[in-house]
Formats: sequence, C-alpha cells, structure tokens
Amino acid sequence: MDKSKIFKSMVSLIMVGFVTKLLASLAKIIMARNLSTNAMGIYMLVVPVYIFFINVIQLSLPNTIATKIASNPKNTSKIIITSSLIALIVNFIFMIAIIASSTYIANGILKNPDTRLSLISLALLVPLISLGGLIKGYYMGIGKVEITAYSQVSEEIARIIFIIVFMEIFKNKGDAYLAYGAFLSLSASEIFSLCHMIFKLPNFKNKPKLFLKGIRQKENYVVKDILNTAIPLTGGRLISTVAYSLEPIIMTTTLVNLGYSSSYITSEYGIISGLVFPLLLLPGFFASALAKVILQPLTKAISNNKYVQAKKLIISILTTSFLIGLFFSFVMMIFPDLLMNLLYGSSVGSEYVKTFALPFVLYYIESPLISVMIALNKTKRIMTYETIVSIIRLVTLYFLLNSMGIVAIAITAIINSSLLVIFFIIETTLFFYKKDKMIIDS
Repeated sequence: MDKSKIFKSMVSLIMVGFVTKLLASLAKIIMARNLSTNAMGIYMLVVPVYIFFINVIQLSLPNTIATKIASNPKNTSKIIITSSLIALIVNFIFMIAIIASSTYIANGILKNPDTRLSLISLALLVPLISLGGLIKGYYMGIGKVEITAYSQVSEEIARIIFIIVFMEIFKNKGDAYLAYGAFLSLSASEIFSLCHMIFKLPNFKNKPKLFLKGIRQKENYVVKDILNTAIPLTGGRLISTVAYSLEPIIMTTTLVNLGYSSSYITSEYGIISGLVFPLLLLPGFFASALAKVILQPLTKAISNNKYVQAKKLIISILTTSFLIGLFFSFVMMIFPDLLMNLLYGSSVGSEYVKTFALPFVLYYIESPLISVMIALNKTKRIMTYETIVSIIRLVTLYFLLNSMGIVAIAITAIINSSLLVIFFIIETTLFFYKKDKMIIDS
C-alpha cells in the first residue's frame, strides 16, 4: 500500500468512523434515556464480564489473521481455515461455560442477581462477535479495512432500531429485563454487521465449498504459527480484562466497607462508566481507524526490511492521532455541560468530564501503538507490559478508593493508558535503534 492509498484509506476510515461513532453515541443516548439509573448500573456491571469473554473467545485472532496474511499472502487459505477451526472449538466450550456459570457470576461475583439475564444473553452475543472478528481479520490482512468500517455503520443502525424495539418490549418488566434488552440489541446488530461483511466476500458462493474442501487437507493446518502470535496477545488482553472485571468488585467491596450504600455505588458507577467514559472515549473512532490503517502496510514494510519507510509511517500515524486527540480533549474540557446535555439531556457527570478530558489524550495513541507492537512481532512484550500495568492499576485503585472515593475509577483508567503508551514507545524506539545499529555495523 503506497502513501496515497494509505492516506485515502485513513481519511475514508476516519470519516466512516466518525459516522459510526455518531450512530453509536445516538444508540447510547437512546439506551441511557430508556434505562433507569439502576438498569444502567446493571448493564455496566456486566460489561467487564462481557469484555472478558470476548477477549478469551476471540483469542486475538483478528489481529493475528491480519498480520499473518499481510506478511505471507500465499498462506491466506491455511490461515483462515486454521483460525476458523480454533474459533469454532473455543466458542462451543465457552457458550456452555457462560450459561452454566451465569448464576454463580451474578450472585457470587457481581453480588447482583439482576445481572443473570444479561449474562445469559452473552452466550449468543460473544460467538457472533468472534465470527465477525475472523472476517474483519481477513479484510485487514488484504488491506480492505473500509469494508469492515462500513459494516460497523450497518451494525450501529441496526442497534439503534433494536434498542428501541427491545426497550419497548421490556419497558414494564423491570430493570433486569431492560439491561437484558440492551444486550440483545447488540446481538441483533452484530448479525447485520456479519451479513454485510459475508456478502462482500469475493466469490462468496464458492467460499463454503472451498473451506470444507480445505478442512480435509492436513497440510492446511498452521496451528503453531497462529497460536504463537495469538496466545501472547490473548494473554495480555486477558490479564487486562481480568483487571477490568475485578475493578467493580474491588470498588463495591471497598466502598461498602467505607460505609457507602449499594444504591449510591451502582448509581455513581453507572454515571462514570455509562455516561462519562463513553463521552471521553467518543473521539476514539479515529484512533481505531488509524490502528487498522497502519497494521497491514507496517507489517508488510517490516517483513520486507523497509525500516525507514516503517518509521515514517509510525511517526505520521502517531502524530496525527495525538493532535486530533488533543483537539477533542480541549473541546470536552471547555464545553463539558454542553456536550453532556447534547448527548444525554442532562449535565450529570460533567465535572468528571471537565477534570479528566485532557489527561485522556494519551488514550488516543494507545490503539495505533498496539498495532505497531503487533507489526513488530512484539506480542509477548504486549502481554508483559499489560500484566505489569494491570497489577499497578488494581493496587492503585484500592488505595485511591480509600482516599478519594469512586473518582478513583477514572484516575486508574488514565494511569493504565499512560503507562502502556510509555512502555510501547520505549519498546518501539529500542527496536528501530537496534535495527539502525545493525545496518551501521554491517
């Protein structure tokens, strides 16, 4: 992919990403206005568990598929066949595990029986996202990330429609059913996204026959190659997700012991996680777009030893991401009440937005940096750094909760992102320093 194609792809993805984010924000606004504070709290309590299962079941296969195809296009069929079979086995196991463990997680871990219905809904949602991830990985690997971006537009439109439908169906059945309906809308929208991507596959009618034929040939299995990249990536994400899943547990236990009521904790956590964070993370669409754009050409440049080209690409992408992020951070810091009222019809939580908007700027270069690390084949380093940062996050959260209350949730999120960015920049700098030194010495 040459510079002009990268630029066009970047602009296209940012524009489509912007539309997607607007639609996603509209979906969240509709959800926030239809869910009670308690229902939003139930929804947000289940979200960390949902993310945990997603990261386990996906096994980081989308990024693995993308990098493997980009570095070795001749093995595309083998990569897809192997990844699909791995995903099929893992999804089957975890669908059963999700249903079987839903009662225990709701009562024993989340301490809220009302979360059980939402947890059961994950048995349908998670496999759908896993399948979508495989197809997205394929498109990223061949450099057609625009298709995945347009599929997300379809997904968000469908989500808006089904949020309205399910909120109407469950409006008189209580908070547990309202949260359940919110998760069902995610499943429905994921089906629309899948259909969009599947029908865009070249020679779609022949794909199933070729896939089934390929399964019978043992030489098409490259399990070791796939898992060598997927497992470290999954390990890092899993550790981060475990830390994220433990966050509401540590928060609830600590604050209850400090004398806070359960209703206050659920309400405030719903405001921070369900209203404030979505606004602060709203500009993340461009960071996600840039991360997708950089992965395929950077992987290709590194595999062909074009280090000068790779460095220029990294610098341009990171600079672009930081400057756009800085702009949005200033806007949110200056107009928090206006933005909260515009999005949610209420200024509740605007003080949190004003306080944490600028520190969140480093978050916007985290996604592109992760793509850089994957392209540099530094997946084991990602796992190491995410482990270190997750431990620091949980320890810091505990102490800050005791001294600062629930606001510690936002502070530890900023610490998490900042440390990861610092570690990834150091690792990337050292990689190119060593390569430059090798060239000079030779």
